Amino acid sequence: MTACGRSMTLAVAVISLAVSGAWAGTLALNPFGGTDQPENAPFNLGWQFTVSSGAFLTVTELGYYDSGGDGLNFSHQVGIFDDATHNLLVSGTIDSGLTDPLEQSYRVVSASFILGSGVYDIVGFNPNGGGADNFYGGASSATPIGGLTFDTAVGSLSGSFGFTNVAQGGENIGIFGPNFFATTTVPEPGAFILAGFALAGLGLVARRRP
Repeated sequence: MTACGRSMTLAVAVISLAVSGAWAGTLALNPFGGTDQPENAPFNLGWQFTVSSGAFLTVTELGYYDSGGDGLNFSHQVGIFDDATHNLLVSGTIDSGLTDPLEQSYRVVSASFILGSGVYDIVGFNPNGGGADNFYGGASSATPIGGLTFDTAVGSLSGSFGFTNVAQGGENIGIFGPNFFATTTVPEPGAFILAGFALAGLGLVARRRP
């Protein structure tokens, strides 16, 4: 292998190392100390979060809380919005009943989207008051996936699914409702420094070639 080839191989290997460390199927924010709470009107509800600088979250599933794990009374739209632009980035519909699989108290559907650093709102629509599905609220603590920081609970009355970032501080940590599963990748600064040296070496070798 030529020196140029060795430098390229080293650069690729180091960059791959820099973005390693993801784990699959992790609940984005796992709340504790709350209770099941009824919803008495059509409502968009959820929570706001920040993805830290340099981190990437790959959304693998969107979910809606199934109190008791015995099926949902209604179907629920769930989506993640960019808080600054209000743009819907990824969404899905969780069916009523037992159709969709249950993971850690959430009925889930597959999704695929990468969230870079920034502020986002995950929102779920509860379409009915009487007989609506309970949400989980009033949590006293929550365990976040790496690279994610919880900001505030959000919610607002609405007749249809859509963006909301209206803070609901009385709910303590989040309104679940909606949640998601993701893998997380936090690049290691030292690895990128090594990658830089490797790429610099590649450039030096290239310049020396006749």
